[in-house]
Amino acid sequence: MELVYPIIEEVANQEGITVDSQRLPPLYETIDPKLLQRFVEMETCKTSTLEFEYYGHRVAVFGDGSIEVRETVDHPVQMP
Repeated sequence: MELVYPIIEEVANQEGITVDSQRLPPLYETIDPKLLQRFVEMETCKTSTLEFEYYGHRVAVFGDGSIEVRETVDHPVQMP
């Protein structure tokens, strides 16, 4: 299951920008995409949650591969 694009897409949607706008930094600068993949593939992680911050959002990746993205309280206003 590929998680990078859904995470970036959801953050972009919440920011009101397109994924290809090049305003979002690469996700790999925040977290290793291979780590995300291994996390959801491990049987021992099926009931676990991995959380990290990306572009002013709290991203939760659940062991079943689902994601939740929430804006952080101290999210700065992004300049165009």
